[in-house]
Amino acid sequence: MRESVVSLRWLARAIAVAGALSMAWPRPAVADDCPPLDGAPGFRPVQDAERRAYDAIEFTVLRDGTPATEVIAGAKCYQVYTAADGESRLGVSELQARYRTRLEQLGAQIVFADRYRVHARLTEAGQETWFRIYLQDREIDITVVRKQALVPTLTRPSGHDYRLLGHMPHYEESDFARHADEVRRFTVPGGGDRRTVEIRGAVHEVRYRAKSRQQMSSDLEIQENYRAALRALGADVLTANWRMTVARHVDRGRMVWLRVTSQVSDIAVEAIEAKLPPPSPRLTDRALVAALEREGRVTVASGLGVGDKPAGDRYLVRQMAFLLRRDAKLMLDVVAHTDDLGERDANVRRSQAQADAVVAAVIKQRIAPDRVQAIGAGPDRPDNATVEGRAQNRRIELVLRLPPPPPLPRARPSQ
Repeated sequence: MRESVVSLRWLARAIAVAGALSMAWPRPAVADDCPPLDGAPGFRPVQDAERRAYDAIEFTVLRDGTPATEVIAGAKCYQVYTAADGESRLGVSELQARYRTRLEQLGAQIVFADRYRVHARLTEAGQETWFRIYLQDREIDITVVRKQALVPTLTRPSGHDYRLLGHMPHYEESDFARHADEVRRFTVPGGGDRRTVEIRGAVHEVRYRAKSRQQMSSDLEIQENYRAALRALGADVLTANWRMTVARHVDRGRMVWLRVTSQVSDIAVEAIEAKLPPPSPRLTDRALVAALEREGRVTVASGLGVGDKPAGDRYLVRQMAFLLRRDAKLMLDVVAHTDDLGERDANVRRSQAQADAVVAAVIKQRIAPDRVQAIGAGPDRPDNATVEGRAQNRRIELVLRLPPPPPLPRARPSQ
């Protein structure tokens, strides 16, 4: 009998403790929560949780005691709770204490907190989960981000997609148009500033709309998907922000300008195909030698498209190898240039890669490496400052490199 009474008392106590815990932190999380966090007693979600497969959120962290911003990208869940009866029984300080306790129970590290905010990071098996909690008397905002890299999901081109780019899954075409000849304007970085360029050509436009609110992607996921596809093509990405990408790419002898704009539920893809100027005429070996002797430099390729690989120009490589074999003392610099659109550092890297590729191809023709040098000049030495002349600025030059002077004879020691 005594054992039965003890058991009943233990069970009553357990039920009371369980009830208290459930009031302190409702469990398990329902579909409208952002696990492993949920609402507080007396609060209810105001909508379905906003879930994005990939997004980026700013978190505040303390670095050497000073607040700093850290941007975390990954799978995101966002939920807002309001007081169920319009008035919370819990104050902000009590709400914060409850959430801090919950984060500590999870093993999370609180990286920043003030009166209204708590930011924390949880690391388990190398996986980071970040928490951002904003507290008011009658409202709680919770964001949970599981840090991870983007998984590209852009489809293969089909239907009315532009032939080089597919579309986001869970989006469908809402409008489509083609124009044989129109002018479009693009504002892009250039010359250390931003400038607007006019492009004339054939236009292909297509708009997409999300099939449902639950399947929408974030603007960041949309833009990063298109950028990944453009970079895989070898395109030059000129503008990249959360809602817009502008790029250009050479395809089928045309300069293709592409613009992708987004606003979560809607995506617009615009492609303009502009004719490239005809390539510069080839110089004969005799004319090339004469130009080098006269000027000390000569342009051997101009009107290059963005992403062109001049190392694949067998005529240029053969001609350089011929010159270097013809004169055993000759040394050449291969100088690659770009136009002034886009970030300067990116243009310098691109031109250096072009020059390096040409030099590597020439060395394969059994030319000593110390006789040819690659220089990426980027946009720093324009040949033509007009809009029409930008194509001519994308060029390869050969420049005579004088051999180093012989060392001075050693002075004889005084007798």
